[in-house]
Amino acid sequence: MRNLGQLLLGNLKVNVVLFDAAQIRQMPLDERVLAVASSTRSGEIVVCDFDLSDFLAEEDTDSRSHDRRIILEVMARTSMEAEALADSIEDVGILTISKVPDFLAAFAYASPKLLFVSRAWLRDPHFASIGYVAVSKPWKSNTVDVLELESRFDAELKEWQVYDPSRFLAERSPERDALASALGMTDTLESMKENYLYGRAIGEGVGKEHSHQWLAMDMKLEHFLWAASGHVAHVDHSDDVFLLREPTAEECAKSIAPLYQQMTYPLWHAFREGYWDIRRRSALEVLLFFDGWVVGEILATRAVANSRRERDAGNWQTALELCDDAEAAARAFCQHDQAAGANLLRRLKLVRGDVYLQSGQNEAALQAYDEARHELESLKAQGVPEDFSIASALINSAGALAQLSRREEARERIKRARAIAEEMPSGAPSRDFLLDTADRSLQGLAKP
Repeated sequence: MRNLGQLLLGNLKVNVVLFDAAQIRQMPLDERVLAVASSTRSGEIVVCDFDLSDFLAEEDTDSRSHDRRIILEVMARTSMEAEALADSIEDVGILTISKVPDFLAAFAYASPKLLFVSRAWLRDPHFASIGYVAVSKPWKSNTVDVLELESRFDAELKEWQVYDPSRFLAERSPERDALASALGMTDTLESMKENYLYGRAIGEGVGKEHSHQWLAMDMKLEHFLWAASGHVAHVDHSDDVFLLREPTAEECAKSIAPLYQQMTYPLWHAFREGYWDIRRRSALEVLLFFDGWVVGEILATRAVANSRRERDAGNWQTALELCDDAEAAARAFCQHDQAAGANLLRRLKLVRGDVYLQSGQNEAALQAYDEARHELESLKAQGVPEDFSIASALINSAGALAQLSRREEARERIKRARAIAEEMPSGAPSRDFLLDTADRSLQGLAKP
């Protein structure tokens, strides 16, 4: 922006700045919007020497710019694109100029075509005679202040593991079906499953809308109808806004808040998982508004489960990216519980090690396992029982060493793991598992 001078509005001297065509060619659309918003928030008047279509034009450089272009092309049929621009800047009027008005004649610049003016000044005589193309709506005014939103689920969040859907989403078995029938729980389990799938589908749907910079500002449960198995149709968009910039976490939370206030905790838990699965790290700051720091543990656990699923499917890069998501969530949880958060981060290194090992990245796997093991051994020295995790890290790191042709080091590690297992209580399932795994690993190393 280039400062052109000052204009007297009432008793105030207001800066007039120029945003020229050379600048916009170097900026994606969302950055242009933020640049204008920064100026108008500080009270400046923004003059442009290009028209609205030039301001909104951008090339497809990524998925977001592509989606913006497609949505704007549809909006242009009903002149809604100017309203989207105004809503994205907020508290602004967008004016088009066919000839230079007298109050701007003293400023030296190319012929102006667009003005961005604070909405509060539109009644000033300087602008009254200029037709404006759009004025931003007060689209946040009817939503709650999420900074003061009361948590509805404090008790449930302390026992969030209870709401794990695996018990009713697991593959059906004759034994389970027979037991459920005998206990009269068949309908209950089916209802729980349907409720979870409904909530998760809503979360996925809202996550996709927010990912496309689309915010519904008056969402209600009754606006979401089952359209097909695992999917919902969002049928009311009367209070929606489309932003030409990334919405803030607070804006996304404002969009979700009416829905949150209607939900039971099982439905909210399902919604949260669906929303996180779609937006991942972008969802973290949003969900912190509702659940506080404990959501970091919940989301880290979810991300680890997703990572293991992708690892088992051989999608190594996706599995590692999900580990990054889990790390971000775990670090947020550290703000609430340093010890528990640090433990999550340690165990996450073991998960990363598994991905590296199975994808053949043996040096990276060895490093991840060793870092986690050293931290676990330090905890054990402080009296924290970590025998199983330490032994597992030793056995898994031995697998990486064997692949690196360091078989003798691998044997030594397995022997150490076996010694740890032998010291565990007799008959413990974890002890038997470790001993069996260690013996099979040693047999494998004995083969040429």
